[in-house]
Amino acid sequence: MHTLCVVNQKGGVGKTTTTINLGAALANKGLNVLLIDLDPQGHLTEGFGVHEEYTKDSTNIYELLSSESKENLSALVVNVENLKLIPSHIRLFLAEQSLATQRGRELRLKRLIDGMPNKPDWIVIDCPPSLGALTDNAIYASREVLIPVQAEDTSIRALEILLDQIQSLEQALGVKVKILGILPNMVEDTKLSKSVLVSLRKLLPITFPFEIRKRVKLKEAWACGQSIFKYDPGSDLIPVYNMLADEIIKRAER
Repeated sequence: MHTLCVVNQKGGVGKTTTTINLGAALANKGLNVLLIDLDPQGHLTEGFGVHEEYTKDSTNIYELLSSESKENLSALVVNVENLKLIPSHIRLFLAEQSLATQRGRELRLKRLIDGMPNKPDWIVIDCPPSLGALTDNAIYASREVLIPVQAEDTSIRALEILLDQIQSLEQALGVKVKILGILPNMVEDTKLSKSVLVSLRKLLPITFPFEIRKRVKLKEAWACGQSIFKYDPGSDLIPVYNMLADEIIKRAER
């Protein structure tokens, strides 16, 4: 089993669309895939059209993270397209505060995943646009990280902050976090984008040699609660997401 988190504290870089479509690409390869929506805003949950789960009055991921509940994480799973999802919940907004004073707060999600009786081939976690207890939980639980970035001049500074945070977490908890790659995302055909891409690939060779172009169809697919694979099977992005999935698998197995 591999657990990967999609992380960048900078908002608007396409973490959720990356999680949705990478998950779909992995599932289309015949792999058993579970996505976890760890963002209190619930965009991944909404992006699969299961809005009712976000406010549902039942056991949810916030309760399992913030308490010593004996409930199994598998009980939260819902089926979406050809994969599985653990939805976010509105109460997850309380998690940063409730976890702040708890011992071993960074370890909660890892323990829940370890306790699952039937583990999938891949778990992909969509992180909130912030550095805090939830993101720390995702990084610690996964140890494998994918970082989507926009090709704009603020991206490199934001990356430096995130890489510092990952290094601090490694030192504090005595773990090794493997960055599987930096994914240029929502890329537009401008001089600035091209310049930033050159800088990223020069400074950080783990940046993928391909990029996800900005497409209106991605927003439309999200609004319809579908991956691009289901919403627009002829999209020119599908071969790129398949390439991303292949590269992620290859780098994870090194």
